[in-house]
Amino acid sequence: MDKLSVKDAQDVYYEASATLSTLSRQMAFAAIAIIWLFRIDNELGLALPQDLAICVIFVVLFFAFDLFQYGSKAILWSCLARQNEQEAIKKNENVKFLAPSWYPKVPLVFFILKTIFLSVSYIFLLVFLQQKVQFL
Repeated sequence: MDKLSVKDAQDVYYEASATLSTLSRQMAFAAIAIIWLFRIDNELGLALPQDLAICVIFVVLFFAFDLFQYGSKAILWSCLARQNEQEAIKKNENVKFLAPSWYPKVPLVFFILKTIFLSVSYIFLLVFLQQKVQFL
């Protein structure tokens, strides 16, 4: 294998993380669909078995942290761009700048947490299915 540049490594990371995010969203929607199959209709309305209610909580946390990941990235980078845009206007030129080293870490934390939340939800879902569904 040839040596990789930093840009090569970043490209692989960006592709892999985008694929993981897309696949994770699809899996979260699939988990909701599977949970919906096991809902219980009663006189009070709809209910879920407790094991599945816990699963739903983790799926909701996944979606919340998915939003936090992309929201934090958008807000941080738009603030940084706006701040440097003002400097560029003053100097009447395209300004090069360095982003603070912690900027990429904020969305990365949300990315890691949302992946953990979805994994935990699937563990609960698989345990439920193993206990409640008879496989032939």
